[in-house]
Amino acid sequence: MRIAGAPPAALIASHQLGIAFQDHALLPWLTVRENIELPFHLAQRTVDVARVDELTALVGLAEFAGARPRQLSGGMRQRVAIARALALRPRILLLDEPFGALDAVTRRQLNIELQRIWWDQRITTVLVTHAIDEAVFLADRVIVMSARPGRIRHDVAIELARPREREILSAPGFHALSDELARALDAA
Repeated sequence: MRIAGAPPAALIASHQLGIAFQDHALLPWLTVRENIELPFHLAQRTVDVARVDELTALVGLAEFAGARPRQLSGGMRQRVAIARALALRPRILLLDEPFGALDAVTRRQLNIELQRIWWDQRITTVLVTHAIDEAVFLADRVIVMSARPGRIRHDVAIELARPREREILSAPGFHALSDELARALDAA
């Protein structure tokens, strides 16, 4: 398997792969700023202060830069995790159910935030989600996988205009795509 023409291990070794998980995995003894700086330390690079400032502002947490994870809401923690995943300017961003543990209202707000962040950063992103509406709202392409063994069952291009606003959630085209994906999941 190759990603952007290189084996995955090469992307990992060169710090070109950013990852954020369902569990934010923030270090509780570090501040928001220090958690975002962590990839620089792990890659043995000088901390790019301007990049950390940019990302802290991008995820809307500039005023919480000195806060520890326990002082943040679940949604705020996930935004820190995404900022940390973007710190080293990866070529590919992997998001594994990043909003799965959040309530529906926060999840919808973070979908809008994630779209805004993606629009700003323009990084190829692979999002794993079980939420059909989230997939349709965020993706340009949705791939439905079968259960074990995982195989591609359905591949749908999402040709909705960008940027996508909340109102699109009630549009007939949005619902048609969601229904198509639900049927594909039922068949998987």
